[in-house]
Amino acid sequence: MINLKNINFSYDGKRETLKDINLEIKKGEYLFLLGENGAGKSSIMLLLNGINKPFKGEYFFKNKPIDYKKKTLKELRSKVGIVFQDPDMQLVAPDVISDVEFGPLNLGWDLEKVKDSVKRAMEICDIIHLENRECHTLSYGEKRRVAIAGVLAMDPEVIIFDEPTTWLDPYHQREFKNLLQELKEEGKTIIISTHDMPFAMENGERYIFVKKGEIVADGGRHLFLNEKLMEECRLK
Repeated sequence: MINLKNINFSYDGKRETLKDINLEIKKGEYLFLLGENGAGKSSIMLLLNGINKPFKGEYFFKNKPIDYKKKTLKELRSKVGIVFQDPDMQLVAPDVISDVEFGPLNLGWDLEKVKDSVKRAMEICDIIHLENRECHTLSYGEKRRVAIAGVLAMDPEVIIFDEPTTWLDPYHQREFKNLLQELKEEGKTIIISTHDMPFAMENGERYIFVKKGEIVADGGRHLFLNEKLMEECRLK
């Protein structure tokens, strides 16, 4: 589904933030991006969504090259959704229901489809009771759930979560795990960036370790037994 070939990226045109990234992600995979702050995880996430444009290399989505034209990016972003760590970066409407509706309406869906998708997303995220609340009155955890619902309502094929368990209470952490399982059963491709090692070890299937803008390891749970790798990536 996703294929990054020899990707190099820089924010300032001088220092390489990502170096020779080669990554293939198949439909339905459930993988974690792991690494310390500044390792390049967020840059990879923004690359997958088309926000970051590489100066070298190629990005293929479902075997089609991303040319970074407006039409291509609009289609890509409807297929690859990101739930950011800071929900205030993501909430765009004054009240909850308007925020969750925003994405589907901008995709041009008919109103009945929007209504059904929004209702389902809000039920999954346990925010039906918040639908008429103004977003600025919500707690951090409530804002996170609204942001997740806003992405789910657009029914993307790939969903990227940035530090999704941060500030979720134990009950909603369990609910989030149930959500991930449901998305997996629906065939969604799930990518999670996190520092929560117990959560990653318990829930992941594939792990991408990132260090100084490079992928240094790619594999299963056995990688957590590699003490040298864990220390080099500052995850221990």
